[in-house]
Formats: sequence, structure tokens, C-alpha cells
Amino acid sequence: MANNFISQVEIEERIQCLICHGRLEHPKQLSCTHSFCLGCLRRSFRGNKISCPSCKFVTNIPQSGVEALQDDHFSNALIELVSPSRQRPASPGFYPSITCKSHRKNLDIYCITCEEPVCYECLRHHGDHLYEALTDVSTHRRRDLRNMCVRLEEATHTINGNILQLQHLKSRLGQDLDTTKAEINERAQRQIQLIEKQRGTVINDLERQTNNQLQRVQQIHQGWQDAVKTIQNCESYTSQLIEDSNDVGFLKHEREAKERLLRLRSVPLPVYQIQPRRYVHFTSNEEFLRNSTIEDLGHCRDCQSVIFPRKYREKLTFPSSSTNLKPSLRNPYDVALCLNNDIIVSDNGNQTLQLFDKFGAYIKNVTPNITGFDPKGIAITRQNKLIISDCRNNRVVIIDSNGKLEKTIGDIVEPIGIAISKDGSIYVVSYGSHCVKIYSFQGKFRLTFGGNGNGHGKFNHPMFIAINSKDQLIISDNYNNRVQILDSQGFYQFSICQWGENEPLTYPRGVAIDSQNNIYVSSERGIHVYSEDGLYINQVSSKHPGIRHNYFGVTVAKRDPPKVIAVDHHNKFITIYECEEEDAVRIQVIQACNPGNIFPRRHRQIFIEDKENRTHAKSGVCIIL
Repeated sequence: MANNFISQVEIEERIQCLICHGRLEHPKQLSCTHSFCLGCLRRSFRGNKISCPSCKFVTNIPQSGVEALQDDHFSNALIELVSPSRQRPASPGFYPSITCKSHRKNLDIYCITCEEPVCYECLRHHGDHLYEALTDVSTHRRRDLRNMCVRLEEATHTINGNILQLQHLKSRLGQDLDTTKAEINERAQRQIQLIEKQRGTVINDLERQTNNQLQRVQQIHQGWQDAVKTIQNCESYTSQLIEDSNDVGFLKHEREAKERLLRLRSVPLPVYQIQPRRYVHFTSNEEFLRNSTIEDLGHCRDCQSVIFPRKYREKLTFPSSSTNLKPSLRNPYDVALCLNNDIIVSDNGNQTLQLFDKFGAYIKNVTPNITGFDPKGIAITRQNKLIISDCRNNRVVIIDSNGKLEKTIGDIVEPIGIAISKDGSIYVVSYGSHCVKIYSFQGKFRLTFGGNGNGHGKFNHPMFIAINSKDQLIISDNYNNRVQILDSQGFYQFSICQWGENEPLTYPRGVAIDSQNNIYVSSERGIHVYSEDGLYINQVSSKHPGIRHNYFGVTVAKRDPPKVIAVDHHNKFITIYECEEEDAVRIQVIQACNPGNIFPRRHRQIFIEDKENRTHAKSGVCIIL
């Protein structure tokens, strides 16, 4: 039943070895999470390192050889899924006799009181019992069981998404372990005589904390796998009963199947809050290298990276009442930056695309000659081509910088948000179909993912989309009150559901990315800024707190500090915000046991003494006092 969520083509692509281009055999997973055949790795690589053929990431080979690399259990599960041996014959009990043994007539009636099929002759012995046609009862009850199976499928899909996240988390923990070991060893070589005793202690501490995390992840992983296996066994039995039985056999076993399904509902699923950027960080003791009397090389902390909040100020709002602009903005929807920093605005109230310079001065109208044009989402290519969602006409149009129509991509129900990936693929958000469609730049359809719902990877009237430098998709899931982050093929990563401390995110609309992959989300409550891991940073505020704002499209000039340009749909103008600081600092949060003196350094670094640990930390490490 899992094929309802992943197409056969997608599965075959995921279990294909990029070395031999055949189906994976004994797949082994590298540190970058890409997998290859064990035999291909043996034949293709010698030495103690492997450069991934897909992403070039280098993986250290264990001393015992490539056989000791981690097995890719997820790929093995997909291979088993498409294997013909997985198909099992129907149970013989699903096809009992359809003839009454007493009267040798067909069993056409179902006695609801006695819960058994009968023939017309048998009705005389059932008195005033309730009864219906056998086919009607069977059809109704098959539908009930099928609906229960659908809910099981949704649960399986959610668990499989969590298992995939755990695979990525385990891989990242392994990469962090190797990287941190290398950093510790490099510093140890500079003062090898003084730090040899401490080096082993620090590495053991690192491995202990990492192994503790991996053990917790493995326990939850195993729990989810066991839950999936139990669900699939029950689902397989019920599906066979529904599809492969006759009416008599179905009704004979229907109660048993329903009892199994009801028992599953009472079994609690394992719960685990996945933290997408969890890692163990090594903080070096620089003072130790300068003062041999300090005996501590450093220490490991379980921490997460955050961003120091920027402050924004409103620089410009246009068009203003003093602007001699004809026509004015009637219903602005989205905004984008051209290559020369000019600003293009879609106005579906006036059915126009209007071009402004970076100071908000009107330049020209670049609307194509299209009847009933309904422009909403905007994306701009590296060739300065405009890709516009023509919402009411259920299509996307590509025009040049003067508004000349070059190409049309149709058959998209109420398209709104548009984004372009690094390889030129066009991602279109279908508001009406609750999904995302992918096209080549030539307009050839490639893939659809999503669908109506509130589970992972499902949408309820999504609106806008952005793509970061890691090819992750940031999609505003409007009616589900969240922003979902997925990979380039639509597989769920994590969600953003709140802003501030505990304020829920309501009706998010525009999304954008800056040069550091920070996420900007617009809504009727303002524009909120998050780190690439979904941690809330701050809000882009307005100098008019008494005025109601309802932001739609938003874009960010990808420089440091960034400039934020947003469409105020309610007030019918465009607002430009600028960052007040020259730059912002990415920090890591750890705990100081006994904070002491603060030592300023050059290059905007600050050292804070931790008396108990006898260490100093610099900006790049923020000590919580």
C-alpha cells in the first residue's frame, strides 16, 4: 500500500546504484547518506578513503574494509517493497461456498440479527430478524474497512517520513563525530607533550555523548520500524480480505479484521521530537596553547546553532500619495528583484506587472498582451526572464523584460508561488490542487507531490515557495498554519509552526531566503525571520504599529546585511526594510559554569573567562551567564 505515497518510478530512482546504474545489491551507505552496491565499492575504490561519485564528499573506510560501512536499511526496505516475492496469494478462507448447504440455493440475503448469510428459504426460520441484500451489506462494510485502511496508510506515511529524518540525523551525527575528532587531533599535535593525557579524555567524552544520542535515535528508530511492520501486517491481511474474497468469505472474516484494526488504534505510537540540527560541538581551549600551566584541552557540549537577531528599520514605502503614478497599485500580490535591482510587482487588481527602480520610482508597465490576465506569483531567471503565475487562467507564462510572451505552461489549478532551482527547474505551487508541480524550463512536466491534508508533506491551500542553497523547498502551508521544509523531491524535513516564544504562526503567505539561508515568512502579523533550522530569530517590524498590515509576497536582496521587500496587500503599497547593523553574528550557545572577566579582542571578538572550566570563549561561542 506504500506505493500510494511513492511512485514506482521514484522508488526505482532511489534504489539505483550510480556506479553500475543497476538496482542496488547489498547497499552500503557513505557518510553523505548516498548508497552504492557493495560490489561496486570494492571494484571502484582502493585505499582508506572514498570520494562519493554523487556529491564528492569524502568518507573514511574502516580498517576492516568497505564491508564494515553502514548498511542502508531504508534502500533495502524499498527493494523489498518492489520485489515480486512480496506479493502473497490470497487466503483460501476468503472463498467459502456461496451456496446454502441446507437448501442448495445461493446465499443472497444477510441476516443482520444473526450476522450470517442465508438463502431465501432460510428466512422462514429467522422470524422478524433484520436482514438486507448480501451484496449491499458487503459493499457497505468493505467501504468501512477501506476507510480504516486509508487512515493506517496516512499513519505509515508519517512514520516513514520520521524514519527518513532519523537516517539523515544519524548521518549528520557521524559526520560531526569525524570532523570533531579531526579538530581535536589537530590541536593536540601543536602541544603533544602537554595534552596527550587530556586528549583521550576529551575524545571519550565526545564519543560518550555522541553514542548516547545515537542510542536514543536507534531505540526510537527500532520502535518506529516495529510499528510500521505491525501496521503493514494488519493492513496486508485486511487488504487481501477486501480485494481477494467473495462476499461470504469477506463477511465471515470481517469481524476479525475489524478487531485487529481497532486494537491497533489503542496501541500508542512511539513519540520522539526530532531536532533537525542536533550535534555535539567541541569548544577548544585557546588559552591552553598559550599557557602550559592550564591542563584542560577543551570540552564537548551538546548544543544547537542560533543566529544573533538583526534589527530592521523601514526605509521606503511606495507608491505614496505624492507619487505621480498612473495607475496606482490596486491589489498588489507578489514582488521580485530584477538582476539590476529594479523591483517588479504583480497587481492582479489592475491585471498588470509594474516595474519600479530601487528607490520606488515608477518605470514602466511590462504586462503581456493576455486576455483576463491574473498575475500573482513572480520568479526571475538568470537571463532576466519573468515567470508569472496566471492564476484564474490556470497556467504559468514566461515573458521577457519588456512583457513579450515567450512560453505558456498550462494545466495547473490556481497557481500562485513560483521558484526556480539551480538546475533551472520550475517549481509551481497549485493553490487549488494543494500540491507542488515541477517542470523543466522548457515546460516539460516532471513531478507532482503533496495533496490535500495536514500530515507531513500534505498541504491545505499552499501559497508561496522559496528554494535555499541546499535545494530545500520552503513552502507556506496557508490553512494548516505552518511553513513546511522539504527536500527537492518533496520529502518532508521539518515544519515551522510558531513565532516568538509560544505564539502560533497563523496563515503564512510569502516566503523568502537570504544569503545565509535564513527564512523570512510574511503573514497578517508581520514578517518573521527564522534560521535555516527553523529556530525563531526576530520580527521585521514597521514604524507604523497602529496600522494594520497584511503582507503577501516577500523577497530579500541576497547580500549581507539583507534588504527585505514586502507587499502590504491590505494597504496597497510596497515596503522596503533595511538592517540597522553592519553585519550579524552566528553564535553557538553553551553554559559557563563560573563566568569571570570579559576580554575584548580585535575583529569584534569577545573572550569570556569561565573560572571553573579554566577556559576562555570568543564570539563564535556565546556564554550564557
